[in-house]
Amino acid sequence: MSRGITANDVWQAADELLQAGERPTIERVRLKMGRGSPNTVSPHLDGWFASLGARLEPAGSTGQSKSGVGRLAESCDAVGTTNPDEAFTLAASTFWQLALTSARHAVEASLSEIRAALAQQAEDLKQAQDKLELKAQHMAARQEGLERALHGAEQQRAEAAQRAASLDVQLNLLQQQREKERTALIEERQQLAQRSLAQERHWQLELERTREAHKQQIHQAQQQVERVNQERMAQQKEAVAIQQRFEEREHAAQAKLHQLLSQLHEAQASQRAQGSSSIERAGSARFKVRKLRRNAA
Repeated sequence: MSRGITANDVWQAADELLQAGERPTIERVRLKMGRGSPNTVSPHLDGWFASLGARLEPAGSTGQSKSGVGRLAESCDAVGTTNPDEAFTLAASTFWQLALTSARHAVEASLSEIRAALAQQAEDLKQAQDKLELKAQHMAARQEGLERALHGAEQQRAEAAQRAASLDVQLNLLQQQREKERTALIEERQQLAQRSLAQERHWQLELERTREAHKQQIHQAQQQVERVNQERMAQQKEAVAIQQRFEEREHAAQAKLHQLLSQLHEAQASQRAQGSSSIERAGSARFKVRKLRRNAA
Protein backbone atom coordinates (compact mmCIF):
# COMPACT_ATOMS: atom_id res chain seq x y z
CA MET A 1 0.00 0.00 0.00
CA SER A 2 1.61 3.33 -1.10
CA ARG A 3 1.92 6.17 1.45
CA GLY A 4 0.73 9.73 0.80
CA ILE A 5 2.82 12.59 -0.63
CA THR A 6 4.50 14.76 2.06
CA ALA A 7 6.10 18.22 1.93
CA ASN A 8 9.57 16.67 2.41
CA ASP A 9 9.07 14.48 -0.70
CA VAL A 10 8.13 17.52 -2.78
CA TRP A 11 10.95 19.72 -1.37
CA GLN A 12 13.58 17.01 -1.95
CA ALA A 13 12.46 16.54 -5.55
CA ALA A 14 12.50 20.35 -6.10
CA ASP A 15 16.04 20.63 -4.61
CA GLU A 16 17.28 17.86 -6.92
CA LEU A 17 15.75 19.58 -9.92
CA LEU A 18 17.29 22.93 -8.90
CA GLN A 19 20.73 21.35 -8.44
CA ALA A 20 20.36 19.79 -11.89
CA GLY A 21 19.77 23.25 -13.32
CA GLU A 22 16.09 22.66 -14.07
CA ARG A 23 13.22 24.84 -12.98
CA PRO A 24 11.00 23.00 -10.49
CA THR A 25 7.42 22.77 -11.84
CA ILE A 26 4.45 20.72 -10.79
CA GLU A 27 4.82 18.24 -13.67
CA ARG A 28 8.61 17.94 -13.26
CA VAL A 29 8.28 17.33 -9.51
CA ARG A 30 5.58 14.67 -10.18
CA LEU A 31 7.80 13.00 -12.78
CA LYS A 32 10.78 13.15 -10.40
CA MET A 33 8.81 11.47 -7.60
CA GLY A 34 6.94 9.14 -9.96
CA ARG A 35 3.68 9.69 -8.15
CA GLY A 36 1.35 12.35 -6.73
CA SER A 37 -1.47 14.40 -8.17
CA PRO A 38 -1.21 18.09 -9.22
CA ASN A 39 -3.61 19.10 -6.46
CA THR A 40 -1.35 17.46 -3.85
CA VAL A 41 2.02 18.64 -5.25
CA SER A 42 1.00 22.29 -5.91
CA PRO A 43 0.64 23.54 -2.27
CA HIS A 44 3.88 21.79 -1.18
CA LEU A 45 5.74 23.32 -4.13
CA ASP A 46 4.36 26.75 -3.23
CA GLY A 47 5.74 26.23 0.31
CA TRP A 48 9.12 25.26 -1.13
CA PHE A 49 9.30 28.51 -3.10
CA ALA A 50 8.20 30.51 -0.06
CA SER A 51 10.95 29.03 2.14
CA LEU A 52 13.69 29.04 -0.49
CA GLY A 53 15.21 32.37 0.61
CA ALA A 54 15.34 31.41 4.26
CA ARG A 55 16.91 28.07 3.39
CA LEU A 56 19.64 29.72 1.30
CA GLU A 57 20.76 32.25 3.98
CA PRO A 58 22.92 29.81 6.04
CA ALA A 59 24.50 28.46 2.92
CA GLY A 60 27.94 27.97 4.51
CA SER A 61 26.67 25.45 7.05
CA THR A 62 26.01 22.52 4.68
CA GLY A 63 28.32 20.46 2.62
CA GLN A 64 26.06 20.94 -0.34
CA SER A 65 26.36 24.75 -0.03
CA LYS A 66 30.09 24.44 0.41
CA SER A 67 30.30 22.60 -2.81
CA GLY A 68 28.31 25.40 -4.34
CA VAL A 69 30.71 27.94 -2.89
CA GLY A 70 33.64 25.86 -4.17
CA ARG A 71 32.11 25.98 -7.64
CA LEU A 72 31.81 29.74 -7.36
CA ALA A 73 35.40 30.18 -6.07
CA GLU A 74 36.62 29.79 -9.59
CA SER A 75 34.65 32.85 -10.57
CA CYS A 76 36.28 34.67 -7.64
CA ASP A 77 39.74 33.72 -8.94
CA ALA A 78 38.69 34.85 -12.33
CA VAL A 79 38.05 38.38 -11.03
CA GLY A 80 41.35 38.45 -9.03
CA THR A 81 39.97 38.26 -5.53
CA THR A 82 42.38 36.70 -3.04
CA ASN A 83 40.70 37.60 0.23
CA PRO A 84 38.75 34.57 1.49
CA ASP A 85 36.13 36.68 3.11
CA GLU A 86 35.56 38.64 -0.04
CA ALA A 87 35.53 35.47 -2.08
CA PHE A 88 33.05 33.86 0.27
CA THR A 89 30.87 36.93 0.26
CA LEU A 90 31.06 37.12 -3.51
CA ALA A 91 30.27 33.41 -3.81
CA ALA A 92 27.39 33.62 -1.38
CA SER A 93 26.02 36.66 -3.13
CA THR A 94 26.42 35.05 -6.50
CA PHE A 95 24.79 31.82 -5.29
CA TRP A 96 22.05 33.83 -3.66
CA GLN A 97 21.41 35.71 -6.90
CA LEU A 98 21.41 32.46 -8.86
CA ALA A 99 19.02 30.86 -6.38
CA LEU A 100 16.77 33.89 -6.45
CA THR A 101 16.88 33.95 -10.21
CA SER A 102 16.10 30.24 -10.42
CA ALA A 103 13.38 30.61 -7.83
CA ARG A 104 11.98 33.61 -9.67
CA HIS A 105 11.96 31.64 -12.91
CA ALA A 106 10.31 28.74 -11.15
CA VAL A 107 7.73 31.02 -9.56
CA GLU A 108 7.13 32.77 -12.86
CA ALA A 109 6.73 29.39 -14.57
CA SER A 110 4.40 28.22 -11.82
CA LEU A 111 2.52 31.51 -12.02
CA SER A 112 2.33 31.10 -15.80
CA GLU A 113 0.86 27.67 -15.33
CA ILE A 114 -1.53 29.03 -12.70
CA ARG A 115 -2.43 31.95 -14.95
CA ALA A 116 -2.99 29.54 -17.86
CA ALA A 117 -5.10 27.33 -15.62
CA LEU A 118 -7.00 30.37 -14.36
CA ALA A 119 -7.42 31.61 -17.93
CA GLN A 120 -8.66 28.17 -18.93
CA GLN A 121 -11.00 28.15 -15.94
CA ALA A 122 -12.15 31.66 -16.85
CA GLU A 123 -12.71 30.52 -20.41
CA ASP A 124 -14.57 27.44 -19.14
CA LEU A 125 -16.58 29.66 -16.81
CA LYS A 126 -17.32 32.04 -19.70
CA GLN A 127 -18.40 29.12 -21.89
CA ALA A 128 -20.46 27.73 -19.03
CA GLN A 129 -21.93 31.18 -18.47
CA ASP A 130 -22.68 31.47 -22.18
CA LYS A 131 -24.30 28.05 -22.06
CA LEU A 132 -26.25 29.06 -18.98
CA GLU A 133 -27.34 32.29 -20.66
CA LEU A 134 -28.32 30.35 -23.77
CA LYS A 135 -30.09 27.81 -21.62
CA ALA A 136 -31.76 30.66 -19.74
CA GLN A 137 -32.87 32.11 -23.07
CA HIS A 138 -34.18 28.71 -24.10
CA MET A 139 -35.88 28.35 -20.74
CA ALA A 140 -37.39 31.82 -21.10
CA ALA A 141 -38.57 31.01 -24.60
CA ARG A 142 -39.86 27.68 -23.37
CA GLN A 143 -41.57 29.39 -20.44
CA GLU A 144 -43.12 31.89 -22.82
CA GLY A 145 -44.26 29.02 -25.02
CA LEU A 146 -45.60 27.19 -21.98
CA GLU A 147 -47.43 30.31 -20.88
CA ARG A 148 -48.95 30.65 -24.34
CA ALA A 149 -49.81 26.96 -24.30
CA LEU A 150 -51.28 27.37 -20.80
CA HIS A 151 -53.34 30.33 -21.97
CA GLY A 152 -54.49 28.34 -24.97
CA ALA A 153 -55.23 25.35 -22.72
CA GLU A 154 -57.28 27.58 -20.44
CA GLN A 155 -59.22 28.86 -23.42
CA GLN A 156 -59.69 25.31 -24.65
CA ARG A 157 -60.77 24.29 -21.14
CA ALA A 158 -63.33 27.09 -21.08
CA GLU A 159 -64.56 26.12 -24.52
CA ALA A 160 -64.63 22.48 -23.44
CA ALA A 161 -66.63 23.46 -20.36
CA GLN A 162 -69.13 25.28 -22.57
CA ARG A 163 -69.31 22.29 -24.90
CA ALA A 164 -69.70 20.00 -21.88
CA ALA A 165 -72.59 22.13 -20.59
CA SER A 166 -74.19 22.07 -24.03
CA LEU A 167 -73.65 18.32 -24.22
CA ASP A 168 -75.23 17.91 -20.78
CA VAL A 169 -78.34 19.73 -22.02
CA GLN A 170 -78.40 17.59 -25.16
CA LEU A 171 -77.82 14.49 -23.04
CA ASN A 172 -80.77 15.35 -20.80
CA LEU A 173 -82.96 15.89 -23.86
CA LEU A 174 -81.76 12.62 -25.35
CA GLN A 175 -82.40 10.80 -22.07
CA GLN A 176 -85.95 12.21 -21.94
CA GLN A 177 -86.53 11.25 -25.57
CA ARG A 178 -85.00 7.84 -24.90
CA GLU A 179 -87.32 7.35 -21.91
CA LYS A 180 -90.33 8.25 -24.06
CA GLU A 181 -89.16 5.91 -26.81
CA ARG A 182 -88.53 3.17 -24.24
CA THR A 183 -92.05 3.58 -22.85
CA ALA A 184 -93.52 3.54 -26.35
CA LEU A 185 -91.40 0.51 -27.19
CA ILE A 186 -92.63 -1.32 -24.07
CA GLU A 187 -96.24 -0.60 -25.01
CA GLU A 188 -95.62 -1.67 -28.58
CA ARG A 189 -93.96 -4.87 -27.37
CA GLN A 190 -96.93 -5.59 -25.13
CA GLN A 191 -99.34 -5.03 -28.02
CA LEU A 192 -97.17 -7.12 -30.27
CA ALA A 193 -97.05 -9.88 -27.65
CA GLN A 194 -100.83 -9.81 -27.38
CA ARG A 195 -101.22 -9.94 -31.15
CA SER A 196 -98.64 -12.67 -31.34
CA LEU A 197 -100.48 -14.65 -28.64
CA ALA A 198 -103.81 -14.26 -30.46
CA GLN A 199 -102.18 -15.17 -33.75
CA GLU A 200 -100.51 -18.17 -32.12
CA ARG A 201 -103.84 -19.37 -30.72
CA HIS A 202 -105.45 -18.91 -34.14
CA TRP A 203 -102.73 -20.91 -35.81
CA GLN A 204 -102.94 -23.57 -33.14
CA LEU A 205 -106.67 -23.93 -33.81
CA GLU A 206 -106.01 -24.01 -37.54
CA LEU A 207 -103.30 -26.57 -36.97
CA GLU A 208 -105.65 -28.71 -34.88
CA ARG A 209 -108.35 -28.50 -37.55
CA THR A 210 -105.79 -29.28 -40.23
CA ARG A 211 -104.49 -32.22 -38.22
CA GLU A 212 -108.01 -33.51 -37.69
CA ALA A 213 -108.84 -33.14 -41.38
CA HIS A 214 -105.57 -34.79 -42.23
CA LYS A 215 -106.35 -37.64 -39.88
CA GLN A 216 -109.72 -38.08 -41.56
CA GLN A 217 -108.11 -38.00 -44.98
CA ILE A 218 -105.54 -40.52 -43.80
CA HIS A 219 -108.32 -42.72 -42.39
CA GLN A 220 -110.26 -42.47 -45.65
CA ALA A 221 -107.12 -43.17 -47.62
CA GLN A 222 -106.34 -46.15 -45.42
CA GLN A 223 -109.89 -47.42 -45.93
CA GLN A 224 -109.57 -46.93 -49.68
CA VAL A 225 -106.21 -48.70 -49.63
CA GLU A 226 -107.79 -51.54 -47.71
CA ARG A 227 -110.60 -51.75 -50.26
CA VAL A 228 -108.08 -51.68 -53.08
CA ASN A 229 -106.04 -54.36 -51.33
CA GLN A 230 -109.15 -56.45 -50.82
CA GLU A 231 -110.13 -55.99 -54.47
CA ARG A 232 -106.61 -56.81 -55.54
CA MET A 233 -106.60 -59.92 -53.35
CA ALA A 234 -109.95 -60.88 -54.82
CA GLN A 235 -108.60 -60.30 -58.32
CA GLN A 236 -105.51 -62.29 -57.44
CA LYS A 237 -107.70 -65.12 -56.12
CA GLU A 238 -109.85 -64.92 -59.25
CA ALA A 239 -106.73 -64.88 -61.41
CA VAL A 240 -105.45 -67.91 -59.55
CA ALA A 241 -108.78 -69.63 -60.06
CA ILE A 242 -108.76 -68.68 -63.74
CA GLN A 243 -105.20 -69.91 -64.00
CA GLN A 244 -106.19 -73.16 -62.35
CA ARG A 245 -109.21 -73.55 -64.67
CA PHE A 246 -107.00 -72.71 -67.64
CA GLU A 247 -104.42 -75.25 -66.54
CA GLU A 248 -107.12 -77.82 -65.99
CA ARG A 249 -108.56 -77.13 -69.44
CA GLU A 250 -105.10 -77.21 -70.93
CA HIS A 251 -104.42 -80.55 -69.28
CA ALA A 252 -107.75 -81.84 -70.53
CA ALA A 253 -106.99 -80.47 -74.03
CA GLN A 254 -103.56 -82.02 -73.93
CA ALA A 255 -105.06 -85.33 -72.90
CA LYS A 256 -107.72 -85.06 -75.63
CA LEU A 257 -104.99 -84.06 -78.09
CA HIS A 258 -102.96 -87.08 -77.20
CA GLN A 259 -106.05 -89.20 -77.58
CA LEU A 260 -106.85 -87.72 -80.98
CA LEU A 261 -103.23 -88.08 -82.05
CA SER A 262 -103.43 -91.69 -81.05
CA GLN A 263 -106.64 -92.02 -83.00
CA LEU A 264 -105.01 -90.23 -85.93
CA HIS A 265 -102.11 -92.56 -85.88
CA GLU A 266 -104.48 -95.46 -85.71
CA ALA A 267 -106.53 -93.98 -88.56
CA GLN A 268 -103.45 -93.50 -90.66
CA ALA A 269 -102.47 -97.02 -89.99
CA SER A 270 -105.99 -98.15 -90.87
CA GLN A 271 -105.94 -95.98 -94.03
CA ARG A 272 -102.95 -97.67 -95.22
CA ALA A 273 -104.65 -100.91 -94.50
CA GLN A 274 -108.20 -100.14 -95.63
CA GLY A 275 -107.90 -97.42 -98.28
CA SER A 276 -109.97 -94.37 -98.90
CA SER A 277 -112.49 -94.85 -96.07
CA SER A 278 -109.71 -94.54 -93.69
CA ILE A 279 -108.59 -91.26 -95.36
CA GLU A 280 -111.95 -89.69 -94.62
CA ARG A 281 -111.75 -90.69 -91.02
CA ALA A 282 -108.23 -89.31 -90.87
CA GLY A 283 -109.39 -85.94 -92.27
CA SER A 284 -112.16 -85.80 -89.71
CA ALA A 285 -109.58 -86.52 -87.00
CA ARG A 286 -107.31 -83.71 -88.24
CA PHE A 287 -110.25 -81.28 -88.18
CA LYS A 288 -111.00 -82.23 -84.59
CA VAL A 289 -107.31 -81.81 -83.66
CA ARG A 290 -107.19 -78.29 -85.13
CA LYS A 291 -110.37 -77.38 -83.27
CA LEU A 292 -108.94 -78.65 -80.01
CA ARG A 293 -105.73 -76.66 -80.55
CA ARG A 294 -107.68 -73.49 -81.18
CA ASN A 295 -109.70 -74.04 -78.02
CA ALA A 296 -106.55 -74.73 -76.07
CA ALA A 297 -104.95 -71.52 -77.37
